[in-house]
Amino acid sequence: MNSDEHAIITPILINNTDPFAWSVVDLPGVDPLVAFHKLSIYKEARYVSQKKRKLGEERRLAAKVEADKLLNVGFIEEAQYTTWISNVVLVKKANGKWRMCVDYTDLNKACPRDAYPLPNIDRLVDGAAGNKVLCFLDAYSGYNQIPMAVSDMNKTAFITDDANYFYRVMPFGLKNAGATYQRLMDKVFSHLMGQCDVTPTSPSSSASRSPSPHQGLITRSMMRKIHMGLSQVDQVNHGLFTLFTWAKEISKI
Repeated sequence: MNSDEHAIITPILINNTDPFAWSVVDLPGVDPLVAFHKLSIYKEARYVSQKKRKLGEERRLAAKVEADKLLNVGFIEEAQYTTWISNVVLVKKANGKWRMCVDYTDLNKACPRDAYPLPNIDRLVDGAAGNKVLCFLDAYSGYNQIPMAVSDMNKTAFITDDANYFYRVMPFGLKNAGATYQRLMDKVFSHLMGQCDVTPTSPSSSASRSPSPHQGLITRSMMRKIHMGLSQVDQVNHGLFTLFTWAKEISKI
């Protein structure tokens, strides 16, 4: 951004800090009255308790570290008397760190598909074409802000060497998690749809054909409408969104 655009954006961001989350501590979570994830398991489905798989020492330690992190922030809880239980899978990322996933293959097979319509990628690309300004709002641990239905929490149980745990929030890997998340995004951005070029995906985006002065007006309008949407869908967490495109600029404030 040039100096003029920076001068427009900076006060808008400073005056609209409520929607932004800077750490997991800032995420009280979405109210269950607004959104939660429910497993719809076939009545004839049989419980599957996966046999514990052996992990190498490096993976075992990585799984313990990740489980401890999730436990400390309240995303998981120790499980007892489990029915469905799955193994963890450790995948090394490009930066050398480990990502812990859960193998929900058996649980997913027992659930029908939620056919909620997801955004069309071609339409999103066409909608962004020709614009000079593109603003992204990336959800901070978006899936993990949506609670699991209390009756289904125990079904998300997974195995570690130290204990079995279940998710209190919606984890990655569940069959219909994407549909639940998109349904929430559509609800949050319902007051913006059709009024400007907004795509309620993850990350969400807003486009404009003029970088200045309309950049400030669009950003101010978007922040205001997000606040309206959050309040009108009954206390969706104001820490749901983290700034994506202008993160470097904010770090200088």
